[in-house]
Amino acid sequence: MPIRLLAVGVSLVVAGFAAGWLLAEARAVLPAHGEALAISASRLMAQPKKFAGQRVLLRGRLSECLGWECALCPEADDLGPCLQLTFRPLLPGTGFGSQEQEAIFRFASVVLTATFDATCITDGACLDRQVVLHDTEVVEVTRRRANAEGFWRDTEQTPLIPYDGAMTAQILFALKQAGGSAEARVFTTGLPNPVYVTCTSGPFDDSDPGKWPATLAAALRASSNADWFHCQEVRRVDGSFVVQIPE
Repeated sequence: MPIRLLAVGVSLVVAGFAAGWLLAEARAVLPAHGEALAISASRLMAQPKKFAGQRVLLRGRLSECLGWECALCPEADDLGPCLQLTFRPLLPGTGFGSQEQEAIFRFASVVLTATFDATCITDGACLDRQVVLHDTEVVEVTRRRANAEGFWRDTEQTPLIPYDGAMTAQILFALKQAGGSAEARVFTTGLPNPVYVTCTSGPFDDSDPGKWPATLAAALRASSNADWFHCQEVRRVDGSFVVQIPE
């Protein structure tokens, strides 16, 4: 038994060393933070050819970072353009870790470095998603925002409202059958085609912007690190409500 435990311990140390080495290799392909050019988004867009290919340092707030939409935007709506970005993968040449970074930094005010690509601006070659910031790396978070305070750029917004109607008891019973909390609340998108979700949250006042989701997208796909809720969509199967809780 002691020999087996020693072998397991050695394996964990080796695995940890390998993971650290891989992350270090991924970081090594990018310039150091101090080598990035501090610049504004407005100046980049005004002189794209001049700064093409350079590593730049930018400040701003991130949008909803959901699906194909993630952008660095000015702190106020009228202060300049939003710049579409992709996060640096944890392993070069892969997309590994990009979605996790979107979830971590969604809606936050940040300082970041990225490689500026002017192709979509100067050549007009990008018809859909015009990404100009590649291998983006957040170096500082200056403010976290809940979903209700976040800047939603392109994702369609479907507001959620609290629901306490004729089907509340049935929905909460379905949640209980799935092992959910008795403290959950029910929300809906309303008529004509209502979608229902059940949500639990932390012990905070309802005035906290992160207490409950403001939209369907926030509840199911784009919550923030400043949000306290956990939600599940309620489905109807053969006339009965069904709630699935991820393990």
